[in-house]
Amino acid sequence: MTVKKINGILAGIIGGATLVSALGAVPAQAATSAGGEDLPTNILSFSSSTGIKLLTAEKDLNGDFAAGVTIRDDATPGRDDLATTPLNQKWTAFRVGKGHVICTLSIGGDLAFACLDIVNNSTASGANVGIRPFDGSPSQQWQVIAADPKRPRAKFLRNVNSGKVMQVVGIGIRQQPLDVDNNSFTQSWFPNALR
Repeated sequence: MTVKKINGILAGIIGGATLVSALGAVPAQAATSAGGEDLPTNILSFSSSTGIKLLTAEKDLNGDFAAGVTIRDDATPGRDDLATTPLNQKWTAFRVGKGHVICTLSIGGDLAFACLDIVNNSTASGANVGIRPFDGSPSQQWQVIAADPKRPRAKFLRNVNSGKVMQVVGIGIRQQPLDVDNNSFTQSWFPNALR
């Protein structure tokens, strides 16, 4: 997908923004008023706290990308390397509404600019985190919250629509209530700026 096509998609959805302006730096005051911390504005990978695993865009058994987001063992030497990180483990984030929209550019066709989303806009605990074409809706918005002062890079990703956070469950990702005491390990993510 070209930057020109992405700019067209963004212009139609968020009032004339371009990829460059959508990914541009956001002042600290705007970050606070929008809720949560900022994410880096370049290409990212997201490591889970459950091991060296990366957030990955994949197909389900029907070949449908919108079915879910899974994590897989990272076979790449150097998790923060832009050149060697697989395309389906590269993400970009920009501010929309009260949070960040986190999208992959690895999917073609109708999902060419697709973003993390809660399946069926669910607010229920245990609902799957999926991938859907960008629309900027609250179920695609994620607030970035510091997870642990002892691990400053660790972040919780809380969905604006449901108020629940992304949690690793097996090899899948679901939304669950934030549980700092018991689940912080499976609910923590490390955004890595790829270089």
